[in-house]
Amino acid sequence: MHSWANASRSGRALDFASVRSLISVPMKDPYEVLGVQKTDSDAAIRSAYRKLAKRYHPDVNPGKPEAAERFKEISAAYDLLGDKEKRARYDRGGRGNPPLPWAAAAR
Repeated sequence: MHSWANASRSGRALDFASVRSLISVPMKDPYEVLGVQKTDSDAAIRSAYRKLAKRYHPDVNPGKPEAAERFKEISAAYDLLGDKEKRARYDRGGRGNPPLPWAAAAR
């Protein structure tokens, strides 16, 4: 359960920081983040992810918040591109979300 749900049930006021953390931040192009092409194989994407994850992992870079942020970006990109369904959805409509029903009718 999200922290905001617990806060509202307990009667505590929501602070801006906790609400802001729930707002979706625009994600960079996952292909760019991993340094791969749309035509690359699943194995090439996995290899690129592993290489970057080893390089930017927080355990390898203690005390470097920029490395931790980069690791989060890399992980999010691989979460999207490493799953065949999510990748196909992203390639069709972008952002990894299912296409809107009325968007298909407009095409």
